[in-house]
Amino acid sequence: MQRVEENDLVWTRDEMGVYYLGRVNGAWQYSGEKEHVEADICSYYLCEWIAIGSVDNVPGSVVNSFIMGPAIRRIKDDNKSIAWYTAKLWNEMATEMGNVFSYNVSEKPAGGNFWEFISHEDCEDVVGLYLQLKHEYAIIPGTCKASTAGYEYVLTHRKSGDKAVVQVKQGSSTKLMAKDYEDFTLFGEVFLFNSQGLYEIDKEVDRITCLTVAEIETFTQQHKHVLPLRVKAWLDTI
Repeated sequence: MQRVEENDLVWTRDEMGVYYLGRVNGAWQYSGEKEHVEADICSYYLCEWIAIGSVDNVPGSVVNSFIMGPAIRRIKDDNKSIAWYTAKLWNEMATEMGNVFSYNVSEKPAGGNFWEFISHEDCEDVVGLYLQLKHEYAIIPGTCKASTAGYEYVLTHRKSGDKAVVQVKQGSSTKLMAKDYEDFTLFGEVFLFNSQGLYEIDKEVDRITCLTVAEIETFTQQHKHVLPLRVKAWLDTI
């Protein structure tokens, strides 16, 4: 928390899932007053906030940063594309509200990619649509449950009736190990997807397919009309 500086931009959200973008406009402060103690917020920074709205308007890397962890953290942003977008968004929203402060936003950083901007759920949707349109599977909606950590959902082939499961991971923190999914091949096909193409395959295993980033990205460009609206919006943004 001590690393936060004036004019840093901060994302937060409330209990209703509304996201806010804030600009730090003061130094770190401490208060022992009753209302701060009861709220367990004794250390704080003064910020001015702009309501951004629902998750549809927020980059996936930001959304994913709210999945467990410390009260405040730096968002993983290797090529600064999320910082670029966040500053650009602040300038647009602040101008509409009559706020005179703005950031010097340069050209979009090179190397930014679509996967940094969509959420994990969006990533699952894109892969699911790909398998349905390109491999003739149909998703069984009732299998999309948080309790099935080993896979995202079950599919059934529209012609053969064969079953398949899918595991989707985003980012560089989770490499998919093909051997971890061998048991699932007893029941059907296994499709794995990591948005950075990170797989470990000790040996070729029948019925396990590691989808490439290139083939999924090609699908999004060729079938933009079937993508969820927020996924299309991010494609157009970047």
